Amino acid sequence: MMLNCLPFLAGCALTSGAAWYFMLVLGRLLTGFGVGVGSVTTNVFLSELSPVSIRGGVGALYGVTLAVGTLFAFIFSIPQVIGDGNWGWRLFMAIPVIPALIQSIALLFCAESPFYIAFKTRDVEKASAVLACYRKTVLKAEVEALEKKALKTEGKMVSAVDIVSDRSLRLLLLVGVGLMMAQQLCGVNGVLAYTRPVFLQAGVRDPTVAIVVAGIVRIFGAVAAALLNDRLGRRTLMWVGTLSVAVSCVMIAISQSCASGRWDSCAGKWNGTLAIVFVLVYFVFFAFGLGTVPFLFAGESFPVHARSKGCSLCAAAHWIFHIVVVLFFDSIDKALAPYTFFLFAGIATASTVAVILFMPETRLKTEEQIAKEVERQVKRCPPIVF
Repeated sequence: MMLNCLPFLAGCALTSGAAWYFMLVLGRLLTGFGVGVGSVTTNVFLSELSPVSIRGGVGALYGVTLAVGTLFAFIFSIPQVIGDGNWGWRLFMAIPVIPALIQSIALLFCAESPFYIAFKTRDVEKASAVLACYRKTVLKAEVEALEKKALKTEGKMVSAVDIVSDRSLRLLLLVGVGLMMAQQLCGVNGVLAYTRPVFLQAGVRDPTVAIVVAGIVRIFGAVAAALLNDRLGRRTLMWVGTLSVAVSCVMIAISQSCASGRWDSCAGKWNGTLAIVFVLVYFVFFAFGLGTVPFLFAGESFPVHARSKGCSLCAAAHWIFHIVVVLFFDSIDKALAPYTFFLFAGIATASTVAVILFMPETRLKTEEQIAKEVERQVKRCPPIVF
């Protein structure tokens, strides 16, 4: 994670000082590489450091920071805030250096993950001493977990082929990739694109207000997820969140259809109000489930010898589906408008069913307990499924 500061520094230097187009593209590629690496390492690190009792809340803070960062990124992109002209956008491109430097400096005072030390070096005493740096009180169960990690493993990471070949790991991979796919295909980019026209339709003339309000609401949803993660569980947050997203998409689709004049019987001023309400409801419940749980689940569900590889594959799926949505959303929207959000509602509904059927619960469970839960889940599924 400390080295991950380098692509941010290089990327921001290239984009903010770009004199030619290729410098801008290369800078964005380097910055994107840093974002991808950070999305994996941050969640793995948090899951390994956190006590089981608060692991969900700590892991969900990643979603909170994403929501806060997205809002501030938009605010800083406003010309009245960052400045207009040639130097304004350059300053905006340089801003990511600040959090990258703060993280790298903070990590100088952090020790390596104790579970990684036990796995890689098999030195339980060193791992226990490092664990004590992160705890006021080191529980006996945690020391025993470190000992098991050192005794049962030989410090060898599995390959992607090993993950696909093992039924338990394959289940975790498919569920993790499925959650990432649902996160991107349930219409969040469509709702973001739709926010401004929805508020304009309702009489809010400044689209900046629309984005800021939606961003604040999304933060509230992410904070609620962080507070409730260890009380309700990941599965509950996911199926409640995706089901609510499905309902929101249906209502947004209805309001769009009415506003377009396709359904004359429901035309009226209430369409704008309905659209605003369910756009905000969408953002709350997206942050509640899809915005926080996928990366948290990937970071805590894989056993330590498969965690880095499994999380990397899940993160790769996340960015691949993100690219697909960005490339094809406009074409899909033009082909299906004003019924586009019915498609997103169908995907969210299917995701809800998949979560209920296949997603193992990881709340308040150790790695060994999660492994047993996954084994039970695999046994309930015929080999043709997993």
